[in-house]
Amino acid sequence: MPNPRLRYRLYLILALIAVPLGLGVVLARVPSDARLAGRLLFVAIAMGVGGGLGGALINQLDKSHRELRERHRFSEALIDNMASITVVLDAACNVVRFNRAAEHTSGRSEAQVIGQAYWSLMIAEEDLAEVQAVFARLTAGETPIQHETHWVTASGGKRLIRWTRTVVTDERGKVRYFIANGIDVTEQKSDEAELRLAASVFRNTSEAVVVTDAQARILSVNPAFTELTGYTAPEVLGRNPRQIKSGRHDRKFYQDMWTSLLGTGEWRGEIWNRRKDGETFLAWQTISGVRDDTGAIFRFVSVFSDITELHVKDEQLRHQAYHDALTGLPNRLLLQDRLAQGLEAAKRHGTAVGVLFIDLDRFKVVNDSLGHDVGDMLLVEVARRIHSSLRRSDTVARLGGDEFVVVLHDVSSSSEVAEVVEKLIAQIVKPMVLQDHPVQVGASVGIALFPQDGSDVTSLMKGADAAMYQAKTAGRSGFRFFDASMNHQAVERLRLEMDLRQALERGELRLYYQPKVDIRTRRMQGAEALIRWHSPTRGIVMPGQFIPVAEETGLIVTIGDWVISEACRQLAQWRDAGKPLVPVAVNVSARQFIDPRLAEKIAAAMDSHGLSAGRLEIELTESAVMTDPELAVGQLRRLQDLGVTVHVDDFGTGYSSLSYLKRLPLDSIKVDRTFVQGLDRDPDNAAIVRAIIGLGKAIGMPVVAEGVENGDEEARLFEEGCATAQGYHYTEPLPPEAFEVWLDSGTACS
Repeated sequence: MPNPRLRYRLYLILALIAVPLGLGVVLARVPSDARLAGRLLFVAIAMGVGGGLGGALINQLDKSHRELRERHRFSEALIDNMASITVVLDAACNVVRFNRAAEHTSGRSEAQVIGQAYWSLMIAEEDLAEVQAVFARLTAGETPIQHETHWVTASGGKRLIRWTRTVVTDERGKVRYFIANGIDVTEQKSDEAELRLAASVFRNTSEAVVVTDAQARILSVNPAFTELTGYTAPEVLGRNPRQIKSGRHDRKFYQDMWTSLLGTGEWRGEIWNRRKDGETFLAWQTISGVRDDTGAIFRFVSVFSDITELHVKDEQLRHQAYHDALTGLPNRLLLQDRLAQGLEAAKRHGTAVGVLFIDLDRFKVVNDSLGHDVGDMLLVEVARRIHSSLRRSDTVARLGGDEFVVVLHDVSSSSEVAEVVEKLIAQIVKPMVLQDHPVQVGASVGIALFPQDGSDVTSLMKGADAAMYQAKTAGRSGFRFFDASMNHQAVERLRLEMDLRQALERGELRLYYQPKVDIRTRRMQGAEALIRWHSPTRGIVMPGQFIPVAEETGLIVTIGDWVISEACRQLAQWRDAGKPLVPVAVNVSARQFIDPRLAEKIAAAMDSHGLSAGRLEIELTESAVMTDPELAVGQLRRLQDLGVTVHVDDFGTGYSSLSYLKRLPLDSIKVDRTFVQGLDRDPDNAAIVRAIIGLGKAIGMPVVAEGVENGDEEARLFEEGCATAQGYHYTEPLPPEAFEVWLDSGTACS
């Protein structure tokens, strides 16, 4: 636009020129003399009039110009200091004005954009068509127009601008300028979106939400609150949240809650609330204070959800984690925790603590013979008896199997502990009837005392365990107090296990053979393979010393597989040497018998050595067969299909079901040595042997007596009708080389 000052000075010059020219034209029409005088007069007048008029006009114009300049500066300052974005475009849409708000928002200076085409500047590509359409409407005379578009900033970001666009035209209606005023609404839109989201969350969240004022008056609740508590919004608005108070917390609970809220602005935790129908529920609740600009809390927002079901499940899981599933007694974890707490209390008060390790006698016989269901019932009943015999302050736990531990707190002497133990044993040994079966078990108890036998959980538990083993060795259904020698026994047991593992690796195990003899003809009918351990440090170790360890550690399966393979190998060697052969029986443990691959392993061992059917026999304990009669039937038939005969060992020591015994495909039964020893002097043993022999005849099973020590026992067996026997009366178990003499002779020597 032209400079206003220059324009007004131009007008002044033209005016000063116009006055003399007008006078000159008039004077040209008078005579020359007169014209000369007139010229002089004209000059004077012109100078006077022109000077006077010109000076006045210039003064007026300068004043107007100053006012215009002030107004111009004011308008420029006004535009620059406006909070809104202002952009002025000429008719060609080139930028002619760009205020500070526009500079700040776009990140570009006015100098960078003046004269630039508006289309090439900040308009986002997705908004370009809309902006061009707006300008077309402005050009057509529509004004003002409001709309929103995005600006692309110098850094590449985008800002959402809400525009009011107008057009300036001249007197003929031609567009002179386009003026745009805008407000950056990016944050506003974001805040609105967040508010809409918050409102949606408030309405749709599954957690109950309550908003109160600073005086705890309810201002709003969401639908989840109504669903959870049963109260509608009109029923609670303006009221205190204590309306859903359960009454299960004391005054101090709520005082602590408010102390936390007013001090930190937050409280969270579990709280019992009450529904409209009176039902209580456990909630996990968070209460947060909302502060105003001064930092004062003016709102409280409470969010809570029903965790009653989770609480119940958590309690169940917690109970399962720390209690035995069968008996409901504390398990090892809870026992150790309670014992540790008891020891701490005893240290503070100077009292003693007793730890009792209880192992049931003959439980395995009951469990294997009558089945696991009866075994479980027995354990539950024993747990009940132990628990009912103790004080409320004492603890009884089940470690697993038939092992229980009792912790006696605040005991005064070892005699007091002994009285409690005698009472426990007396309760446990009382007969019981389980599923119509009369059952009786005993208990071996080991005792360790704090502080003399140990100062921590581990040492006391180990001591009581060691004492229990000593009690069991001493004859069962008794108790022993811990002493230092038991530690030596425990260490020796551990070393025995380690040595046994090495014995398997080093091939230190051997099979010995003991003949089975026909009592009448004295001829050998077969043999039993018996394992011996030839240890380089221990000498010859008998089965009774290491087989229990093998059974506890699971090594018995590996040992049993080796016995089968070795017996087959020895039989093949004797066959190849031309020796007369008799059937050889090997012992199979209960754990080995339930192996579904047992028949497959035996078949593989026989095939690898080319043994025919009838050469290998199996001996199983009565308890192993009766653990699961249905499983036993299938396993025995698979062995029978291989041509392997099966004998029941230690008959009479378990709880056999005669109906199952008749169904099982067995070939003979062996009378346990405990009934044979002293047979000629003990009428009870004689009666048992007579009954077993009679049972064998009734069900068509031959009877073999083991453990025959002398001729009197042999004679009595023969009188009772037993045809076959084995024992030291004939010979001790022999190594393979010595047993070959028996194979060659086929007769027994006594």
